[in-house]
Amino acid sequence: MERTMHPVPPTLKPFIDEWREEGKKLGIAKGKAEGKAEGKKEIAMAMLKKGFSFKEIMEFTNLTEKELEDLKDQV
Repeated sequence: MERTMHPVPPTLKPFIDEWREEGKKLGIAKGKAEGKAEGKKEIAMAMLKKGFSFKEIMEFTNLTEKELEDLKDQV
């Protein structure tokens, strides 16, 4: 009996590898953004403790008045 040779089916590995890399990049970007946001909140907390006004803190951290009110409740 003669064996028929079929072409090698295409593999999904290159696509999966590309998607995995894209996922890593998105995860890293999200982590950096969350870290920046957390750092701003830490700075704002320290400024609140030192008696800085909301206006000054908002200017330096770009946090909203609502965010500062929430942080002030934690002080």
